[in-house]
Amino acid sequence: VVGTPYNPTRPADAKVVALGSGQRVYLSKDFGKTWPSSVSLGTKGSAFALAFASPTRLYVGTTAGEVLRLDLAGTSWTATPIHSATAGPLPLKGLVSDVAIDWTDASGASVYIAFGGSGDYRHVWHYNGSRWDARSGAAGSGHNLLDVEHNALIVDRQSPKDLYVGADIGVWHSPDKGATWEPLPNGLPDAPVFDLQIHATRRLLRASTHGRGLYEFNL
Repeated sequence: VVGTPYNPTRPADAKVVALGSGQRVYLSKDFGKTWPSSVSLGTKGSAFALAFASPTRLYVGTTAGEVLRLDLAGTSWTATPIHSATAGPLPLKGLVSDVAIDWTDASGASVYIAFGGSGDYRHVWHYNGSRWDARSGAAGSGHNLLDVEHNALIVDRQSPKDLYVGADIGVWHSPDKGATWEPLPNGLPDAPVFDLQIHATRRLLRASTHGRGLYEFNL
């Protein structure tokens, strides 16, 4: 279940939530009390990662490497595949483990995704509204991501050039929108990180690990 971006000027938006189940996404306007809307993804894979860009725009990543944009017009949601963008399609397949909004794009048309699995070090990708590009650092540069499972991805909304990814070997940080990456240990064990969240007001990056507890870091 995912909620909308933090917006203290519109408290009612916080009641909008989405739930992915199989090849459908269900939407609620009352924090899950009722689920009046649902949309078929029409995909091979199942919904796995979801992220709202706004209360009327939702991105979904699937278990088969598909990415879709869901838009609300009136009372109906429509799903548009973006993984096959003609200007530059997403070249990899596999589990889309997380989706994160690119807050430098005020239109909400740009996103990042993280791939799970292994076999290619390019685990983070960026979509600019028309094409996909790898954002995992240059191969062999010493500032690239490793070819291990990547499970979580988040963009700092107050400093949107800063990306954080949770991998099977800790947390990695990019200060330049994915051009270069460095480990972010700061006392964090070399354990798989399955989720990342940034507290909107306290400026805390929180990491949930597999078997080693929950950690937070002052941004």
